[in-house]
Amino acid sequence: RLPLRLSRQGQDVAENPRGVTSRRVRGPAGSGKSLALALRAINLASQGKRVLIVTYNITLSHYLRDLCSRAARERGVQNWKQSISFVHFHELLRELWIQRSRPRIDGDEWDEGVIQYIANQYQRPGHDLPIYDAILVDEGQDFELEWWRFIREHLLESSGEMILVADRT
Repeated sequence: RLPLRLSRQGQDVAENPRGVTSRRVRGPAGSGKSLALALRAINLASQGKRVLIVTYNITLSHYLRDLCSRAARERGVQNWKQSISFVHFHELLRELWIQRSRPRIDGDEWDEGVIQYIANQYQRPGHDLPIYDAILVDEGQDFELEWWRFIREHLLESSGEMILVADRT
């Protein structure tokens, strides 16, 4: 495989030299947005940060895992798999739902009631639900606004970093 190459703008996303905590990255398909996101995840993992990568579908999640694996290998980052979690949005909800010992439900039954139930669980003092130092969302144009709000308000550390990568469309 060829080495992973980024544009200047992609390097800015991957390195975050200004320490921006909330960013939206837009560009056309094939411009390197997902690669920049994967490299940012590896950089954060190398600093010991807990990173959640959220996608709209499972296929993209697997693609990003492969990019992270390649980036980690090229940069000599070890143990990144313990720091980065990959999940598509409905799988995330399903896992949180099951952690609360709720009955299994089918994908077509997901509605804002499930999101609200889980959000309420996060608001309970001393909850044991996962919280991340950074959350990176790819294909953000496919996300509903309430999904974005849910992730930002409940799964992100107060000083955490969040990136939304989306196509210009």
